[in-house]
Amino acid sequence: MKTVRKLGIICWVMALACDSGDSSKDTGPGKDSADSAAGDTNMPDTGSGGLDEARVSGVSARLHPDFGSLVYVSWEQLAQATGHVEYRFDDEDWLQSPSRALEVGSQEQLLLGIPYDRDVSYRVVNDFGDGELASDVFDIQTDPPPDGVPLATLLSADPKLWEPTLEYLVTCLVKWGGGITAYSIIVDRQGRLLWALEAPSGFVTMYVRPSYDGTAILVDHNSFWGSFDGGDTSQVLRMKLDGTVLATYDTPGLHHSFTELADGSLVWGASDRQDERLDQIDPDGSVHTIWSCQDFYDSQGISGECGSNTVFWDEDADTFLFSFYSTDSIIEIDHATGNTLRWFGQLDRAWQFQPDDSAFWWQHGCSYTGTGTLLVSTHKSEHSDVGVVREYTLDSDTQTLLETWNFGLEDEILAHEMGEAHRLAGGNTLHNYGSTPRVREATPEGEVVWDLEWGNGFYIGRSTPVEDLYSMAP
Repeated sequence: MKTVRKLGIICWVMALACDSGDSSKDTGPGKDSADSAAGDTNMPDTGSGGLDEARVSGVSARLHPDFGSLVYVSWEQLAQATGHVEYRFDDEDWLQSPSRALEVGSQEQLLLGIPYDRDVSYRVVNDFGDGELASDVFDIQTDPPPDGVPLATLLSADPKLWEPTLEYLVTCLVKWGGGITAYSIIVDRQGRLLWALEAPSGFVTMYVRPSYDGTAILVDHNSFWGSFDGGDTSQVLRMKLDGTVLATYDTPGLHHSFTELADGSLVWGASDRQDERLDQIDPDGSVHTIWSCQDFYDSQGISGECGSNTVFWDEDADTFLFSFYSTDSIIEIDHATGNTLRWFGQLDRAWQFQPDDSAFWWQHGCSYTGTGTLLVSTHKSEHSDVGVVREYTLDSDTQTLLETWNFGLEDEILAHEMGEAHRLAGGNTLHNYGSTPRVREATPEGEVVWDLEWGNGFYIGRSTPVEDLYSMAP
């Protein structure tokens, strides 16, 4: 019986193998699949009668020339219908593209969420008002992964307990030494590589992320660490997954993090070698400074270097959390006025920690959760490089951060540099370990339900859960 999967959902229970018949297998990189039926004798109950009943002809497929895991299926539509393309790989359940109205004539559909180096079966499914009718099944093979991209190893997984909306992970990998290498990547729950984009020479990507509205991917080209020019030529690109660039933003001084606002503005930590600012570029291209670290330090009689690593926008309050590794501190800033509202960590007159040994050090990836708590990826202690997550309730009356939850204290996983923590919609927490390229998901009880690891000396940058890839398609 047919299992029509919700877009993007990956089944971890292997489906019954289908006899794919005598299908063409010579559709390597850059080649179209053969326009012939695969002869699937175990077709699920789509009411399929092949090409004639589905009213299609000339079904074929090709690979994207730059992203060899992206498959384009083409066909001639012989009658109006509502339709989609179904596809499968690794003997898993059939996935499907979004359904849409199909007019008579040439049609093409991009398929997403397919790993590199896989045999893929696909078929066109039409509904003329009396139920779905599927074409014959055809095959194509995706390209091998790009040279140099490290592949993840799935260390453990418990699908029953993980966050259901985390279908995919958008992240980036950076390697220094012997030349700089950086990739933006997307993986699925099994850690299979689905998409990879190498940063151009002289740049690194450290903070790739989906756009605010989820319709594009934002890729940073960071020259601060790529060509060591102080970030003078740093940029952020707004892209579709097929590589179409929708917009390019100059973000001088960008060296770590940036965020996007609801109106499309970008805000980033900007270094000018003497100060660290919070700068904003509006949709019309105008740039202004929201806040200056050095001005704040001077006003408070604080001495210390300004070096940031995280910008988090709290949309409800319209404030920013600006994290500084240089002073082990997090500063909250009002967007509209640029006023400093409060600060946490190791600065003079910062809020206190309770208990004392719950203080954060070398923190990264801070955010406010939906319940108003502060979530931080941090070193375990001042003199430890073990990466942990700490969560605090804010007591404004006593100006105290009360630790209410932590994760990883006993696990001894190092996070010398970088790192990030996300509270997921269902209550689980996603933690990445920066210079130890590893991502783990934990339940509120601290049980690890997903553990993914990369090797080869790469750092992992920002890591964002994604439910639907098709929203980022052209």
